[in-house]
Amino acid sequence: MPRTRSKFRESNLLAFAGGPTEVAFFEFVRPSSPENAKGRRIITIPPGSTWSTGLHWHEEYTESVRVLKGRACITIDGSSRDYTAEDGVVTFPRLTIHGFGRADSGRDSGDLQDVVLEEWVDPEDGFKLVFFYNILGALQECQGKPSLGDLLQLGTTLAYIDEYPVIPLSMPFFLRRICTHVALAAIYITGRLSGYKPWVKEYTPMDLWDIAQEVGKKTRPTIGILWK
Repeated sequence: MPRTRSKFRESNLLAFAGGPTEVAFFEFVRPSSPENAKGRRIITIPPGSTWSTGLHWHEEYTESVRVLKGRACITIDGSSRDYTAEDGVVTFPRLTIHGFGRADSGRDSGDLQDVVLEEWVDPEDGFKLVFFYNILGALQECQGKPSLGDLLQLGTTLAYIDEYPVIPLSMPFFLRRICTHVALAAIYITGRLSGYKPWVKEYTPMDLWDIAQEVGKKTRPTIGILWK
């Protein structure tokens, strides 16, 4: 189904607005080939924003962040503390539950400066850049009164990526992992049977489209053997 935000893919600065106070900006350099896919994301969370990544884990990539400005709250395996630029690089190994946002999220601290973080993954093969363009494009499409097609596109993209949200229920990690995989597989298959694909050309920069196809051939973490 044609998307309406083809100009979205032309920008190196993308914005997320999940509500009046849930705002973040993402800036990065687009690679021109898989061998040059070394772009790092600069994430800016403005004062008063309640945006956060939410708790999640990865299975294909190791993620790292570094606070460049301000004070961020970073959670690793249930332990949270504030980080600043003095703390250096924070790394989240595969299968590590983590998340980050402003340290003063949800309260009026009087802090009027942006919180800025640098984020990257290993291996840096361009997957994360494709992910950002597509997920933010789908989210913008869903603003206002999203159609069923908009929601199916969002669900198909979300279920394809190597980002597993934490279900807010108390359970062992192995059981949480199984339940999450089953739920995402169901969402993904529903989207595919409805004619939707994880990546949308209208959201993806032309210099990233070939990378999206190549990464897609080797990275299907949320669906495993259920759907090739």
